[in-house]
Amino acid sequence: MHIVGGMSVPGPQFHEVGCPPYPFINVELDGDIDTFMQNICSQHYAIVYGDVRAELKELCRLLAITPIG
Repeated sequence: MHIVGGMSVPGPQFHEVGCPPYPFINVELDGDIDTFMQNICSQHYAIVYGDVRAELKELCRLLAITPIG
């Protein structure tokens, strides 16, 4: 499981002509971006508010999943 912390920051509103803006956020990641990029597991990530890294690492331990990050 790829686990990383970060902070959401406002980004520009993006939309196609005649369509409402797409829901998205920009994220400034904690730590080294190169290390993050070398371990990308998917083009989609689940994002949660708050710092739940310790809980995710404990879940990984209980389920025998290797945490990355």
